[in-house]
Amino acid sequence: MERSDLSEYYNLACLRVHGLIDELYESLHDDEGSPKAGYESVMDTVLRIRKSMFEELDLIKSIVREFDEVSRD
Repeated sequence: MERSDLSEYYNLACLRVHGLIDELYESLHDDEGSPKAGYESVMDTVLRIRKSMFEELDLIKSIVREFDEVSRD
């Protein structure tokens, strides 16, 4: 794996996290643009987005670990 490949994976993961933040903001509002206030609904949304964000961040951790292992060989 080349260093530029590592950068491409970082970029992909960061773009996905950015998209998730946009999705979070939109999900916290109803169709008229008013903020949702129900605790359970908001927490469900936050936890769903957080899970997806952690998956993307784990991608970064995994790819850099793989890069380091391959680079040592």
